[in-house]
Amino acid sequence: MMWLVSGAYTGTPESYAVFIHPILSWLFSKLYSIHPNLNLYGLTWFGLMLISYLVWLNVVFKRFNSLWTSMLWAGILLALLVHFLFFLQFSIVAGFTISAGLALRCNSQDKRSSILSYILISAGMLVRIEVMLFMLLVFCFLGFVNFQKKLNFQAIIIPSAILFAGYLLQFFWIYIQGLQDFTETNRLRSSVFDHPVLQLHQEELSDINPDLVHFSNGLMDFQVDQLSNEKLEQWKNYLDENQNLMLSFSSFWKALTYFILNERFLLVITFLFLFFAALNDWKSTIKTLLIFVVLLIGMLPFFLLKVQVYSILGLVFMLWMTLSLKESKQSKFYAQVFLPLLLIVLAYHSFTFLNSKQETVKLPDTLLETKVDEVFIITQNHHYKSSLTQLGPKFKLLGWPTLWAKYQSIPIKENRVYWVEKQVFEMNKGYFESLKANQKIDPQILIFD
Repeated sequence: MMWLVSGAYTGTPESYAVFIHPILSWLFSKLYSIHPNLNLYGLTWFGLMLISYLVWLNVVFKRFNSLWTSMLWAGILLALLVHFLFFLQFSIVAGFTISAGLALRCNSQDKRSSILSYILISAGMLVRIEVMLFMLLVFCFLGFVNFQKKLNFQAIIIPSAILFAGYLLQFFWIYIQGLQDFTETNRLRSSVFDHPVLQLHQEELSDINPDLVHFSNGLMDFQVDQLSNEKLEQWKNYLDENQNLMLSFSSFWKALTYFILNERFLLVITFLFLFFAALNDWKSTIKTLLIFVVLLIGMLPFFLLKVQVYSILGLVFMLWMTLSLKESKQSKFYAQVFLPLLLIVLAYHSFTFLNSKQETVKLPDTLLETKVDEVFIITQNHHYKSSLTQLGPKFKLLGWPTLWAKYQSIPIKENRVYWVEKQVFEMNKGYFESLKANQKIDPQILIFD
């Protein structure tokens, strides 16, 4: 999306970046037209995160009586901030910003704080409107179960109005720009690609429907492949009919842990937070935790629980505990024990990240010198980060960018090179064989280790 709004991907700043709100993507495109060499996209995400953290600090130090409790809470938020900045992702930026806005709105009633909270909530909504909808629904669900928190319902009236206005603006923008067909196809694409049955049961589906499995691995080209809305609907219906694959203990466990088990730092931070909260107010902590567990179990058959989903739910959980936690008499002692542990974990995490070396794959000189129209890089994203600057406009990716190219009526360029990681090629040989037989293009498939 950064490449779209900056013009790096197509050569011209695009005013619609698909997943962020069209108002924000339009603003990005105009600013990049003025300052093309300034990384406005990244700076905006960093700026929102840092401002949100400062707002969270203001809430925390006013909310708790014990300075040590406030310091521990601030430390946990700092750990999340650092981790999220290390692995910057726009949905989490939206969640962190919205959570700070809601925390300020629920804890402060003065006019200045209310205005700032609405600005943050609006900014988060523009980053990803679906995140705001999800957070408000979960927040309302918690408020319904804990009905004594009437203030929380009052506090979300204006945020709900902001959300409604955001969806209204998005609807009219899409209608005026004539993007209805594009958004419908992209919705179908997402409903298939992110279907839990598809992503968690590829082995069972590989022999029955190999094309669908190739699709799940990101091998989709809406310009070349036969990916009509009708076909996507058929795949969606087929996956829905096989929803029973999710209804077993092993499937439930896989769905719960598939994306989160490798997030060891987040798991450690979550454990420390839960342990500290339970020591202070075990009734409220256990009750809220059980509500979240029930919510997760209810989501399992229908939603893919990616790290972003867990992170956003974790932010809502922390927001709720900030509002409801009752400090115990030993809170200061608990915080004095937990804070050094937290800082050690954060220091270790920061050290290992800053000293890690992500392998990037340099394109061969022969490929750079070859006179081809497009080079599709098919590998993990950290491998191709430098490819954009090496290839310029020739650099292409499969997936939803090809859908954008289709609806922009960009002509298909026949002379293509597919630069494919060996492991991806071995897993999806059928897809690449079909490319060679495709009459629309003349592909060269190059494999690297």
